[in-house]
Amino acid sequence: MKRLLALLLAFLSILLLGGQAFAAAGFEQIGLPDAAGKDIPLEIQAETLGNRGDNIVTASGGVNAKWGTWTLSADEVTFDREEQIITASGGVALIDESGNELTCDSLSMKLDDMTGNAEGASFYLPESGYRIKAKDFRWTGPRQFEAEEAVMTTCDGQWPSWYIEVSWVEVEIDGYIYGGNGFLWMEQLPLVYLPYFILPAKVRRQSGFLPPRLGYSDTNGYIVVNKFFWAINESADLLYTLDYRSRKGIKQKARFRYVLADEQEGSLSVSYYNARDDTEDSFDIEADHLSVFSPDTILDIYGDYSENTTTRIDYADNLVARGVSRTESHLYTGHTMAAGTAYGFARYTQPFDQVDDEVLQVAPRAGFMGATTQLWGPLYWKNDSEVTYFERELEDRGSRLTVDQSFALDADLGPLGMSVASGYRQNLYDMTNDEDYSGDSDLAHGAAWGEARAWVGISRNFSGGYYHIIEPRIVYHWEDAGEGDEALPSYDEDDEFGHQSTLSPGIETRLYDPVTGTNVILLDIEKVFDVGKISRRGWQTEYVDPWRGEVELRPWSFLEIIGDGELDTDGGEGWLRWAGESTLTDSRGDSLSIGYQYIKEQARYLEATVGVQLSSALSATYSNHYSREDERILEESVTGTYQHSCWTIVSKYLRTYRDDLDEYEHKVLVTFNLTGLGSAGSLKW
Repeated sequence: MKRLLALLLAFLSILLLGGQAFAAAGFEQIGLPDAAGKDIPLEIQAETLGNRGDNIVTASGGVNAKWGTWTLSADEVTFDREEQIITASGGVALIDESGNELTCDSLSMKLDDMTGNAEGASFYLPESGYRIKAKDFRWTGPRQFEAEEAVMTTCDGQWPSWYIEVSWVEVEIDGYIYGGNGFLWMEQLPLVYLPYFILPAKVRRQSGFLPPRLGYSDTNGYIVVNKFFWAINESADLLYTLDYRSRKGIKQKARFRYVLADEQEGSLSVSYYNARDDTEDSFDIEADHLSVFSPDTILDIYGDYSENTTTRIDYADNLVARGVSRTESHLYTGHTMAAGTAYGFARYTQPFDQVDDEVLQVAPRAGFMGATTQLWGPLYWKNDSEVTYFERELEDRGSRLTVDQSFALDADLGPLGMSVASGYRQNLYDMTNDEDYSGDSDLAHGAAWGEARAWVGISRNFSGGYYHIIEPRIVYHWEDAGEGDEALPSYDEDDEFGHQSTLSPGIETRLYDPVTGTNVILLDIEKVFDVGKISRRGWQTEYVDPWRGEVELRPWSFLEIIGDGELDTDGGEGWLRWAGESTLTDSRGDSLSIGYQYIKEQARYLEATVGVQLSSALSATYSNHYSREDERILEESVTGTYQHSCWTIVSKYLRTYRDDLDEYEHKVLVTFNLTGLGSAGSLKW
């Protein structure tokens, strides 16, 4: 009787409340028609879930609604089945599958076309870091909204370090942000008026302007560098750079990058110079392409050509670029199979200062580098062949066929290894294409050669996981002067035939850390003796090559010392060349690097770089390149970087000695970057 009475009272309450029913915590799924007419489920969960009339669904208390790729949470939600309108209030948050999030005080949205309004709203795009706040938002589509009197920034906090305050803004999610009639504020000060702007709404491969670079040089004048990045698609992009220099002119550069398939990519750059002086306009072209069709097949192309090399050097920004004396272009392709590797190669060089008859101009060649084939037991056979067309600006022109066949005996006796090889190298020439060649058009020369190697590998494991290896070795090489024509072209070292008999002892020792994959200590020393004949007094030699050595020291994680060089102890010349560099780093990020390069009677360079982390945000770097031969600093620079959580400013002072002017060029450059802007992204297939 009590149950019947309770049911009757519940029925009467429904009638008195106009058809509104309430239930305890519940779940409801509603079908929504999409554009194709199929139902998309709308799932609503809440502490209290009920209906008002036939069409209105009500929910309150920890409401969570899901449909398609959207999730809505709020304190109160109602849904009109007939009009397909959902309204929400109290702690409203609307999130899509990419994490883009709208938070607001209240929301009303039509779910069939995702149009509606939001009050007291803030929109966050996590991939670019943008936060856009406005009193009223108007959704104009599932991926678009607009607002008036809005504020946008990539900084967090109540008082962001920078923000853009605009009269109007339109946002295309995964597209662009358009805005106008606003100001860029820095640290609560209006900095720049923005009548109109376009920014990428996502940093991943979005077109847009990159941060500009401003500067001044006493030879170039005022410098303004603007860049525009066009993300054509995921596999191609174009970067356009406008480099304005008030005293020199304008340099325009377009760089196109592409990916054709996995491990098949390249780029093409074209630079055009509009000079202010009487120099004619000129251009540069640079291209590269790499295709790895398989682990055994590769195509590598690189091209670099300058119409006016003087203009190119004149626009160079540093000592390294100004010191380029020639460019080299090449094409290489190779395919490896069981029998060996077939390859093709071509090279073209362009000298910057003058036509040099020693500089190779054109050299297409094709060859086959045979694999070492086991004939029987320790006996092996190898065959290499190559055909080359050679041409120089002022010298030899023709073709050459080189064939080199050899046999070898290899043996391993524990730590001892030995190898003995001998072969015959034959060169055949065709000089019919060289009109200036006065000798025979058909030339030939061949010579026998032999080589013997012996080495010992001694290793030991130490506590701490270090691995110590000592490998003494000795190599004897002999080659006959050969037989055939003596008047040969002088194309490269393969054209050289002469009696050689050299003995090369050497030793390598290293302490290896297998965990980090680095050498803690490495020492490699070698010396080459020219062996004339052996007598009771020992080897009688015509010449003795210098000692050659290489060293690496990494005793601690913060210290690295590397070096190599050649030392003449027999002729009294001392050091012929050497180069060394030591680097110190600490846990704060401070670093000190000192390097020295020495070439006897040619150059002595001292290079130093100091980097200091002054604070968590401020760092400074000083570097110089000093010539002890000229007793002059050739280039030095000071760079300061202030890294804020919301923006970065980099200022650089550069002083470069100009040989052509016999004076220093001073340059100051400043780059300013706001967080979330200026990222061009990478290519993929």
